[in-house]
Amino acid sequence: FSAFKMASISQKPIVVLYSYKTGPTEYQTRISDIIHVPKRLGKSEENFKPYIEAYVKSLENFVQEHPYQFFNFFDMWEDDQKEHDE
Repeated sequence: FSAFKMASISQKPIVVLYSYKTGPTEYQTRISDIIHVPKRLGKSEENFKPYIEAYVKSLENFVQEHPYQFFNFFDMWEDDQKEHDE
């Protein structure tokens, strides 16, 4: 919740920005939400919960709209390739 604490302290909004592929060589960038976190919410994580939930809701909506827009940090086909090589 650090980003939300920083937004509260600095009184700057959190801009939720998504980029996604729309074609073989085309990408789109969209500002999905702007979350305004009130000043002086303190240190308790509980105080930030509604704003974090707003971000989570935005992320859930994006994933539902674009379910195949993700980056793997591992080779998800590695086991399949080993099976084919044998």
